[in-house]
Amino acid sequence: MEASERPSRPVLTAGADFAGEGSISYGFGDKYAPQTLVEARRVLGPQVASVRESVAALPDRLRGERVYVRATLLPNYLAGSYHPDELREAADLVVVGTRPARGTLKRPKSVEHDCPTKALLLAATGESLETLAELVERAQPDSKFAKDLIKLQDFALPGTERVTTSRPRERPTDEQETDEEVVWEAVLHPAVDRGGRISREAHELVLARWGALVESLEGEVRSAYEREVANLTFVPVRLRRSRVSELAKFNPLRSIRPMPRMRPLPVPGSRGVPVGAAVPSVPPGGPRASDRIAVFDGGVDNSHPLLAPFVTEGDLTSAARDDDAVAHGTLVTSALLYGPVELGRALEPPPAHVDHFRVLPPPPGVDEDDEPYWVLDRVVETLRAHPDRWRLVNLSYGPDETVDEGGDVDRFTAEVDLLAYDLGLTFVVAVGNEGSSTISTLGDDRVMAPADGVNVLGVGACDAPAPEALTRADYSCVGPGRPGLRVQPLGVSFGGAHARLFTGAAPNGGLQASLGTSFAAPSAARGLATLLPVVPELSPTLARGLAAHFADGADTAELVELGYGRLPGDYRPLLECSEGEVTVVVRDTIQRGGGRSYALPYPRGGAGGIVETRWTISFTSPTDPQDPVEYTLAGLELLFRPHVMRYKMTKKGEKPKTVDLRESNALNQLLTDGWELGRQPLPRPAKQWRSEQTLREDGKWETVMRHEDSMRSASLFLPELIVAYLERSQGKLVPARSAQRELDFTLVMTVRSRRTADIYERVLADSRFHVLTPLAPVVAVQA
Repeated sequence: MEASERPSRPVLTAGADFAGEGSISYGFGDKYAPQTLVEARRVLGPQVASVRESVAALPDRLRGERVYVRATLLPNYLAGSYHPDELREAADLVVVGTRPARGTLKRPKSVEHDCPTKALLLAATGESLETLAELVERAQPDSKFAKDLIKLQDFALPGTERVTTSRPRERPTDEQETDEEVVWEAVLHPAVDRGGRISREAHELVLARWGALVESLEGEVRSAYEREVANLTFVPVRLRRSRVSELAKFNPLRSIRPMPRMRPLPVPGSRGVPVGAAVPSVPPGGPRASDRIAVFDGGVDNSHPLLAPFVTEGDLTSAARDDDAVAHGTLVTSALLYGPVELGRALEPPPAHVDHFRVLPPPPGVDEDDEPYWVLDRVVETLRAHPDRWRLVNLSYGPDETVDEGGDVDRFTAEVDLLAYDLGLTFVVAVGNEGSSTISTLGDDRVMAPADGVNVLGVGACDAPAPEALTRADYSCVGPGRPGLRVQPLGVSFGGAHARLFTGAAPNGGLQASLGTSFAAPSAARGLATLLPVVPELSPTLARGLAAHFADGADTAELVELGYGRLPGDYRPLLECSEGEVTVVVRDTIQRGGGRSYALPYPRGGAGGIVETRWTISFTSPTDPQDPVEYTLAGLELLFRPHVMRYKMTKKGEKPKTVDLRESNALNQLLTDGWELGRQPLPRPAKQWRSEQTLREDGKWETVMRHEDSMRSASLFLPELIVAYLERSQGKLVPARSAQRELDFTLVMTVRSRRTADIYERVLADSRFHVLTPLAPVVAVQA
């Protein structure tokens, strides 16, 4: 059949009217208690007494209205449903965040040491500690307080874990060992008053005492860059290394580390070479005026013939232009318009205009210690001033900070995650160039801020464009990301390799070549921009969902290197289903406590042979930088039921049986013999693409999850996916009756049957799918 004669099979979409009612039942049973009240009392009693003694001796100049203490949970009690509410409320302990910790996981028949857990950070009064001491001593074994006390493994004042003395990959030098003066980034806890409220008065008291302490140590508070993010105060200070230990005695101090620096740019002077080939012609046609990408970088030569028709530049810095920075920004902008330029091949029209904001170099008076805050301030104020102008933002430049699970979320990451959620922006972010051929996955080669954000699309680099074999470029940073989106990078795009550089526009009208994730990220952003004219309201949930769903070429063994695979350079061909395939995109909103069911696009009459399924769910989450252990405040749990008539039956002393409700005679006989029928159809655990570390964690709080499965067609009958929404606050689950938010999400489902060429048409003929409509008009794409 000629291509022009092929039937049109556009990707289908639906909204809330496609959903049915669904629920996920949770059979928790009795919780195993790893320690008794007597054992907990033996450990906690002396510790609480020690904390009371230390607090009594703490001078006012080193504290606020309340003091901050640390209560570490046993690893058995990580879930939000095990939060020690009763104990905390009785003792008037206010949660102000968490910290990662380690502990001993005890099970009925095994003990595992050095397991991940979390420490609750609590604001307490003297009376709080007195009440806690009484509860530890007098709680009755069956009381609600005893059930909370046995969850704790220790209780203490915050200690040296708050202090980091060197930057990532920085080795101490003789100068550091002497006593250099350093700019430090200090993070202060939310200021809680004696009444248990976060208040401005308590905040001013803490800041005044903080400033006095820094001054007494011959330091300087750089108050011009004091910033608040979600009740945390980020405040730089200049201080000699030898005085930091004294500064760490300040009880409201949450953490302190050397001020992050912005990472160096890959520029022609280092990794790039000039290209003398002829510049391709500007392609005919162009994007709509409303389709725009924002980028913050080093400036652009917007007189270049390839860029001039499609690029505007805004100067956010008063500094003179820097040749290397402009070369970097010009190549980034070229990648946003055209992707990698292949010499001798005609260019495709750009899918969007580019608004390039020059932020490099910073203006006079802003040194390298101030630069991350100054740049981030420009990004935040520009995007918030024009909340509806852009849907895509590219960041190929960020702090020299890798994921730090033991410390606070980088301010750059926290602000970008907040912007993505508040403004509905899709941030496409370069993961950084500090990777190596030997992967540690938990060291300095991990993704760099803000690509560790849970609401962003982190992009790594591969060393060749499609359709060539997929291999990570050895410089590209690797995962896993932080809790909330362990799969970072989410995918990869060609960013150049030593043997094959990335080519694009250069200042002064020519071409240049370089390599780096700086160029992979805008190439991926350009791919997403192909959706702007054809998919109304391209939200970050839809953009990241489609990116993860259609990423290709990787397998689970390569997850930390490649994410879900090579990201598409053009999504328009993917909006047409192939023969034997059907894809449905659901965009819906869910309330806390409300389960929703979605029919997998599989015809009632079935299909032939092996059926392959893939589904991806994506959302943006509100975040809490106070809680790096449980950074995402929203989560979706997904359950796959492949056969709605298959149930489990149980009988004491017998192995469970699976029955098909359509086989009524066998079912009735089992019921007569005393077997009990399960309440819901049998679920099937799906193959989920997650990192090795995540496989040991609860993944429902991941903001992008991709699942795959392959089954015989006989195993499928009216298959469905059940989605449930969970919300948490201050480390505990929010009851459905108290939920504050609805959650928008995107669910992408693909079903493929090689032996059923017309599965698309069969799905549309099924009455359950009558609400499905094309996601986008069919668009002819240049080959």
